[in-house]
Amino acid sequence: MTNYKPHDESQERQATVLRRIYRVIADKNETFEGKVEELLKIGRETLGTEYGALSYVEDGDYVFETVHDPSEETTAGDVVPLEETNCERAIDTKQTLVLADIETEAPELTSRAGFTDMGVQCYIGTPVVVDEDVYGTFFLRPNGSWKEVHRLGNYAGRHNGAVDQLRTGTRTAGNQAHAATKSPRRFR
Repeated sequence: MTNYKPHDESQERQATVLRRIYRVIADKNETFEGKVEELLKIGRETLGTEYGALSYVEDGDYVFETVHDPSEETTAGDVVPLEETNCERAIDTKQTLVLADIETEAPELTSRAGFTDMGVQCYIGTPVVVDEDVYGTFFLRPNGSWKEVHRLGNYAGRHNGAVDQLRTGTRTAGNQAHAATKSPRRFR
């Protein structure tokens, strides 16, 4: 009899990713920005995608704060109207949004600039909540399509908690003045 353990392998892979995430968060020598970059890297590696970003909402605009986009079409500081993004739905519902095929699963989003101008055909985004308010989103997108939607949703949920713990850890680990110099605008 052969011991078939795909579930165990999947659990081990998820546990490994989770350990990597928490090592990043626990690193007291790294800046907030460095930690976010590393979390995006883990996300891209885990999901096999090149694009990842942490963005925030300000006065109805969606501001890209930290971006990894090899095409350089989107860079940190870029601003788009929130209603033109898929992230608006994740922000409004305060829930992770996973769309393997936007055209099929959410055709109402195909008129948004993310789909029409940027070519976003699949999407995963999770709201980042700070002090019970939605700060923005942590999101990743592939060049093609995603087939392992449930794995992606689980991963995004972990990152949402990780960013919030990162913020909390930064605030409680040292004095407030030091934390303010190490974290972005709304985390200060």
